[in-house]
Amino acid sequence: MDEDKRELTDKELKRKDFFEKFTSEMQQKGYKTKNIIINMQQAKHLWLSHFGYTIM
Repeated sequence: MDEDKRELTDKELKRKDFFEKFTSEMQQKGYKTKNIIINMQQAKHLWLSHFGYTIM
């Protein structure tokens, strides 16, 4: 599997670094990581509700 992995781009490395720092800070505050998988409809609902739109 390691042979199939590609090198990350600079932007991807930057996002990975930010994510790792952010998750570390949140875990220090007592939050726990929970990996979830959502579909596009759920993502749209979360995104719209985040910005105050109502979904009908």
